[in-house]
Amino acid sequence: MPGYSRFEEIQEKVWKAIVRKGTEETSQALQSFLKRPIQMTSAVMGFLPISKILFLTGQPDQVVTSARLIFSGDIEGHMFLILPLTSWEECKKKLLKGTEKDQSELEISAFAEMANITCSFFISALANMTGLTIHFTPPEVITEMAAAVFEETLVQLSLETQELLTVETTFFSHESEIKGFFFFIPLPSSVKVMTQRFLEASPFL
Repeated sequence: MPGYSRFEEIQEKVWKAIVRKGTEETSQALQSFLKRPIQMTSAVMGFLPISKILFLTGQPDQVVTSARLIFSGDIEGHMFLILPLTSWEECKKKLLKGTEKDQSELEISAFAEMANITCSFFISALANMTGLTIHFTPPEVITEMAAAVFEETLVQLSLETQELLTVETTFFSHESEIKGFFFFIPLPSSVKVMTQRFLEASPFL
């Protein structure tokens, strides 16, 4: 892939700074949203075979609640916010306390808002540090096996490549059993664009 080696050279300095800023701001936003301390780990980033992405949240048959957002503009790709069911149950206790028993619509709305917060702060950090123009769609929320969550996206992307740049960030709360995953997966054609913008934004590298 053109620019791959150069991307590898600059990612430790530039991309880590972008991700660090994005996760710090996202963590603060989620803390306010969930009303409890949330810690986000440093992101794990790399080019992964599509077959391995299915296992990033655990076993492919594990049931999770997920929101998928598609981003476009100067770069294109997919973002996912994924919580195992036990984590989502803990979130709901706080977010939906005192509401009526029939909470399906409220649950979807609450999870979609979590996804919007996570993705908007990450995208904002990326855009501010690179000058990229990026928009994303409203979240598509589903509860399904992890493999099914990724399946449609990965089938589409497999037509272009068998290996994808994947950013994985884990967040959790020490006060309760909340653990989730955020994934940023750009299309292969967008990696070259990001690489060039990184270089333009940081010409000293």
